Amino acid sequence: MEQTLQIKVDTLHDAQRTVYNDPARFKVLDCGRRFGKTALAKRAVVDTTLKRGLPVGVFAPTYKNISEVWRSLRETLKPVTVERSEQEKYLKVVTGGTVECWSLDNIDSLRGRKYALAITDEAAMIRNPEYFDAVIRPTLADYRGGAWFLSTPRGRNHFWQMFQWGLQEFDGQWKSFHYPTSANPHIPKDEIATAERQMPDRLFKQEYLAEFLDDGGGVFRNVRGCIYGLMNENPQAGPEYVFGIDLGKQNDFTVIVVIDVTTCQLVYYEAFNQIDYTVQLNRLKALSDRLKPSCVVIERNIGEMFIEQAERLELPVVAFQTTNASKQVLIDSLALAFEQNLISIPNDPRLIAELEGYEMERLPGGTFRYSALQGMHDDMVIATALAWYGTSIDMSMSMEPASDNFMNVWLGRNI
Repeated sequence: MEQTLQIKVDTLHDAQRTVYNDPARFKVLDCGRRFGKTALAKRAVVDTTLKRGLPVGVFAPTYKNISEVWRSLRETLKPVTVERSEQEKYLKVVTGGTVECWSLDNIDSLRGRKYALAITDEAAMIRNPEYFDAVIRPTLADYRGGAWFLSTPRGRNHFWQMFQWGLQEFDGQWKSFHYPTSANPHIPKDEIATAERQMPDRLFKQEYLAEFLDDGGGVFRNVRGCIYGLMNENPQAGPEYVFGIDLGKQNDFTVIVVIDVTTCQLVYYEAFNQIDYTVQLNRLKALSDRLKPSCVVIERNIGEMFIEQAERLELPVVAFQTTNASKQVLIDSLALAFEQNLISIPNDPRLIAELEGYEMERLPGGTFRYSALQGMHDDMVIATALAWYGTSIDMSMSMEPASDNFMNVWLGRNI
């Protein structure tokens, strides 16, 4: 006797069906919050694995993001699942189709995988702007598979670039779709109207209307207007340089940013992690011996011991004490530099992605909290801000050891 197994999937609304039925190989969906992109992705996964018996890879920026997607898929496909691994976030259904869920902050195990469909959720929040070519595209070769990129926008970053490819129907394979939250008929119109009244206009346009705003709701605007060209990988001594250093914590990167004081160009940076402070200090010393900076600005909060060692090496260290107030002045100064074209940066995808992905949140007391987008880092942002701060330091006012001179330097700054 044949056994019939049933699973429950959401009925697609008109806008979702338009995306689903389009024959394009690569689909980019820019949509407002609560449009229903997860339900759309789930339908694509079910049909590819269960009806066609083929493998699907699902990707998201962070472990938390992908865990939410995995739980939804796991429950939907539970009646037809014959094999499952919670640790690997893998399942196999009765027709032989498989699903693997991946966080793009851990992609070391992806080599050798092959998929008929790759779906990226919250694509605008992916840190690496080259992740499609470097990570996903190779997995599609065997099946000549397709890829979907679903997200609410976050400024004009790599997701915006993909959206442009789709608008141009690049290579005859890309197609873009834009839908606001209101395209979902299940969201009450008065709920959207209330959100529009209560939210800042910029935030409503991004989150509900899915508009690609200039640099999104981020802190730094006009970032791409300040690009001067490619970075020189081997700068030489001669100009007056300042260094800004953000010391890594655990899995974060330590970043050294170098700015030419005369031209206000960010001319060079180094980024490294998972090496001890002794090696980091030696790298800093070697770079300092070569470029001879007028000052080296280091955040004091987590680098007191590092600062002391740097002082023993006779480096021109200035310790920056980070508080909510001082960080706001630091970041606002760099933001103003971008808006007024006072600073120039190289055309470096990683640097640009971090700057454009840096956001601020207004707290109940009226102050701001600055942070990177979920799943991203801000090491390069902080190092750049410290270096920019260093360009305005008059070192003649700062002859005491760095551990004692912060207030002199800070009060002497031209802000």
